[in-house]
Amino acid sequence: MWSRPAHRVERIPVALVALCSLTFCVGPLSGQERIEFDRVMQLGKAESDDETELFGGVQRVAVDGEGRIFVADYPRVEVLVYGPDGSHITNLGEPGRGPGELNQVTSIAIDSSGDLVVADGLNMKLVRFALDGSVIAEERIPESSNVSPTVLEVFGSGYVMYYLPPTASERTEVLHILSQDLSVIEESFGDLDEIWYPPSEAQGAIAGDPRGARVVVWRDRICVASFIYEGTIACYHRAVDGFELQRLSGVAPTTDAYRTYDESDELPIDAWIGYGAQGRFAISVYSSSRGFATTDTSLTHFTFRKVRGQDRLFAEIFDLDGNLTHSGFVENYEPFPSGPPIFEILHSTLDGLIYMTDLRDGFPVLRVVRLKLR
Repeated sequence: MWSRPAHRVERIPVALVALCSLTFCVGPLSGQERIEFDRVMQLGKAESDDETELFGGVQRVAVDGEGRIFVADYPRVEVLVYGPDGSHITNLGEPGRGPGELNQVTSIAIDSSGDLVVADGLNMKLVRFALDGSVIAEERIPESSNVSPTVLEVFGSGYVMYYLPPTASERTEVLHILSQDLSVIEESFGDLDEIWYPPSEAQGAIAGDPRGARVVVWRDRICVASFIYEGTIACYHRAVDGFELQRLSGVAPTTDAYRTYDESDELPIDAWIGYGAQGRFAISVYSSSRGFATTDTSLTHFTFRKVRGQDRLFAEIFDLDGNLTHSGFVENYEPFPSGPPIFEILHSTLDGLIYMTDLRDGFPVLRVVRLKLR
């Protein structure tokens, strides 16, 4: 059962700032162990005669109770299914606009029956598939004519969806509880003002990350971190009259988390670029959320931190009461040397497996690892 801690977790004491580099702290501030990844498996190759070994782009991942891995491939508009050992089983979904067909896979989830639910961003619908590929149910995304959820996770007997409200809408909630039959939004919460967001020009500039946030279901709560990360995570748990917010304080950057540029500015190599009604927008992000991993007893939040021109992967580990117990760089994950790093934590299982994707090798891969404290 969720219990509020007696006090809020505080940010880094001033006395510890001396241990930090010019931009971010470079070692564990809580706990003494080194944070590392143990590699388990990799899916995806640069070249192969077998198309099931080639990804166009790994968008989302889900894992069922048997350990089967479901990979949403965005360019291929289908979901590839693999066994726990990485062997290919089948593909789900066919491109198109008809019943049971998909046009854009934005998110996936495995329900309590072991069926796959797919959010289709262009057809604006939710489709439930059996493992044999048959369509069990299909529903239009409720209360939304032009917005698709970029996160779909099982929560309680239904689902939680995350999407930004339409531009013309007066509503500002980004989290929505969806009924088990996919037909009704039962509750909406998570106001934009409760989750730190960059100014509008910065949102428009993040062409490579329109979602704006990372979301995870952790036991009986839903936790959200803004893509541009300033050190605070919003966690919601169900209360008598709705959802109650608690903020977890992680390791904040010691400088600005981002910088925006005018059209006349010369852009650095790490800038994200977008175009809108006002022309070109660009931003450099120095602290960005890259996703969560959860177990029964801990929540780990991963960010990229800019240190001496390189993007390094940083982990913050919280206990059940929201206390920060460990933090530091993942020591054996090599930094990205330049440009915006393409990396995301996509899924985790309670037995400690973490599923992440990156383009470090020049082609999309799915890496399966375990987080270890040594």
